[in-house]
Amino acid sequence: MSMIIDAFVGKTVLEDAERRRLEDSAINNWVNELKDFMYDAEDIIDLSLIEGSQLLDEHPFFSSNPSCNFSCFLSAPHRYEIGERINSINSRLEEIYKDRLQFNLDHQNTKTNLTMVYTHQTSPVIAELEVVGREIEDATKDMINSMIRGDVRKFSVFAITGIGGIGKTTFAQKIFNQQKVQTIFLIKLWVCVSQNYNENDLLKQVLEPLLRSAVSGKSVFLVLDDVWRADVWIDLLQSPLHSALIDSLILITSKDENVVKQMGCVYIHPVIQLPVETGWEMLSRRLATAGVLAKKEPIAKEWRKILNNNAWNMDKLPEEIRGALYLSYDDLPSPLKQCFHYCSLFPEDWILFREDLFISRNESFGGNVTEKSTISLTKLRRLASTRQGNATVVLDAITEPKCFRTLFIFSGFHALDFNQLARFFHLRVLDLTENEIESIPNFIEDLIHLRHHDLDRSHIRHLPESIGRLSNLQFLSLCGCKYLTYLPQSITQLQNLRRLALLDTPLSFKPKGIERLKQLNGLKGFVVGDDSDLVGGEQLFEELVPPKSLEKLYIKCYFGHSYPKWMMSLSLGSYLPYLSILDLVDNISSPLLPPLGQLPSLGILYIAGGNAIKSIGPEFLGGETSALSSHELIIIDCPKLRSLPGGLDRTGLKKLYGTGANSLKELENLTHFAEWIDLHENQSLERISNLPLLKCLTVRECYALKCVESLDELQQLELVDDSMDCLPEWLLRFIEELLRGREAQDDEDDFLLQLWCIERVLRRCQRGGEDWAFIQHIPRMNAYIKQGEGYLRFVKLPFCYETNI
Repeated sequence: MSMIIDAFVGKTVLEDAERRRLEDSAINNWVNELKDFMYDAEDIIDLSLIEGSQLLDEHPFFSSNPSCNFSCFLSAPHRYEIGERINSINSRLEEIYKDRLQFNLDHQNTKTNLTMVYTHQTSPVIAELEVVGREIEDATKDMINSMIRGDVRKFSVFAITGIGGIGKTTFAQKIFNQQKVQTIFLIKLWVCVSQNYNENDLLKQVLEPLLRSAVSGKSVFLVLDDVWRADVWIDLLQSPLHSALIDSLILITSKDENVVKQMGCVYIHPVIQLPVETGWEMLSRRLATAGVLAKKEPIAKEWRKILNNNAWNMDKLPEEIRGALYLSYDDLPSPLKQCFHYCSLFPEDWILFREDLFISRNESFGGNVTEKSTISLTKLRRLASTRQGNATVVLDAITEPKCFRTLFIFSGFHALDFNQLARFFHLRVLDLTENEIESIPNFIEDLIHLRHHDLDRSHIRHLPESIGRLSNLQFLSLCGCKYLTYLPQSITQLQNLRRLALLDTPLSFKPKGIERLKQLNGLKGFVVGDDSDLVGGEQLFEELVPPKSLEKLYIKCYFGHSYPKWMMSLSLGSYLPYLSILDLVDNISSPLLPPLGQLPSLGILYIAGGNAIKSIGPEFLGGETSALSSHELIIIDCPKLRSLPGGLDRTGLKKLYGTGANSLKELENLTHFAEWIDLHENQSLERISNLPLLKCLTVRECYALKCVESLDELQQLELVDDSMDCLPEWLLRFIEELLRGREAQDDEDDFLLQLWCIERVLRRCQRGGEDWAFIQHIPRMNAYIKQGEGYLRFVKLPFCYETNI
């Protein structure tokens, strides 16, 4: 429907109206009228499709008769009624289209808006107090090395991406001011593009300094900060720069990765969330900075320039969402704006899952409702009521039921009288999570527009067969319904059902024919058998061959002695080419794993409670050539596991986490493994060796460990052990060998040792303690008392020493 409106009214007209409605009540009313029309039109389309599908079911001749047009799908009374409604809304749309002229909502006006000069300008000057954490130092070094290496072609474009406020500009400033960049590039330019820019001003900012410097034969480094659209490069800057420069490199920052991909970037660096420790350090520095800025007038004036931007001072916006937050919201596509409003209906601190996300300020209410006067909206479309209040009062407060489309009644209500919903025939979303409702009446079939029905953790005991007539239902969630033991047979008639969630619901009866749900792409908690029927469970599992489009697979408490043949096949990669997350949990009787190395898109592999697994051998990789691209392998509580496959490091694996593998004695010869290994409570582990490219190693409570060696590129070692009275011999030997090797190679050493121990060991590491002679040679060390607040922080160069004990 939104595509039809875009074509009829104009997409840019709608965008212009959405921006201006906040300051102009007349435009706001026009937008509301347009939305009312869209809702009514959707209702008519729903009715037509429902009537048509029912006629096809009753008269299959029509489905194969090419001469039968849409009008023959409807009975005469319905055909006349729907025709009248279509004529009515067409007339309304004509009036809405004509009314737009009085507001000058046209394409020319929106273009004018795009050429406004945006006053929020960044600069290459970096505030050192804003730069914290080892992460940005390492990232800066890696980024510069990527940009200046010999095989990078001239006129290359690099990019930094990430959400607003995460540090893209700071990262670019750090690169811009590095000594290597200052030395290699004779001309360096910084240009803040932003959302609204003037083309002539932007060209002057870029080209005038180049013309003054006579750039021929000189190298140029150009930063384009805060790029919102690719056309600023493709249509404006690329051609003149390409013709003018011989040796140049362009660095772009943008919150949208799709934008930089359109610009032909050769390398994209995503800025990720800082670790907790670094985040606290940044917060403490910013608090200190705020105190300084409040006292210094010149800096305060610069802040005031930013605060005076129009986006920060829109009177009709609540103060807390002005500025950066609104700018980011304004750039969202219209469908995502609807999702944004939808999320506002949920209670504070409510955990949202992606699959639960299925809208406008004056059409929604969320909160605690205790009396009718709480709700004064005339055209209420969405309502969320939480924690307190009376359900009867909530529903009685809705005065125009035909407008009402979304109802959330969260935990805290007594059993809802479902009969109160009988007048809300236009409901699209009905969420009764944690409600005490026990049954649903048959008239639910009248809610023909319902798309999403959530009864998670409710007291529901049975569903009526009439639920099968909800032909538009797409999401049905019944997780944690402890009194629900069977599903109605009619559930197999929900041909548009996309997600069926049954996790932690004690179903004993599975309706036959569930495979007929062809649109189903999310099945959560489906029971295939129990420990009293191993054969039946294995047979059913054999038949459950998932579609190729499957992205997540979670198998828990499977009691079969082997996984189904389709999982054990060497062609598993062709069965599940898009599988990205696989969890195998508490499958206690299966000694062999499937050839998971053949899954080309696997990102996270989680194996827990594999009591029968003794080794992960070559069969795991599925042969000599593995397509495995998994970033993380997590192994938990596999007590008989003795070994990992030798070729594991030749996959795309980046992180390995292992705990409770109590028979694993050694981890070695992963010669290509390069990022992070975390080993926790592996009681028999004695040796870690020959991991020459590994960057980070965490060892937690592995008390039998005796030898760690040949980790030549290790940058960080974390040891957690509250049982030791002194630093273990293997740690002393390993660090001495590591530092000796790096001294011989004259490498810059930034090795970090992180230690969690008892107070006695921490005191031994202090200046003057028994182990200080060893500690003082370590480039960086952080030590903490595991069960207390004591700490020691030490940096060799430049010297820094801090402790609180």
